[in-house]
Amino acid sequence: MVFQTLTMPGEEVYEPAADTPIDGRDDMLLPGWPKMAFIEHRLADDPTNWWAPSHAGVLALLRSAGLDVVGRPGHEIYLCRPAAETSPDRVWMEEELLAATGGAR
Repeated sequence: MVFQTLTMPGEEVYEPAADTPIDGRDDMLLPGWPKMAFIEHRLADDPTNWWAPSHAGVLALLRSAGLDVVGRPGHEIYLCRPAAETSPDRVWMEEELLAATGGAR
């Protein structure tokens, strides 16, 4: 799959712990923390530009969607494939789905 998106400036990547404690939120201000900027009006005169994720945010979104990034042929372009069945991110997704739907493992 090819994923292309407008991003915030910067290529930094900070990998947060799997479970950030409530008093660890200051880490969200560190360079490279996955984040998205909300665009209230317009960016580049385009009313469809609502969000601009950071590079780290794109990587986190794709992992959370069960995808692995296998290449970057250009700026803001990500080549992806489905994550392996044994990927820790994929296991997390299944647990999250089951918790949200009341399913049992």
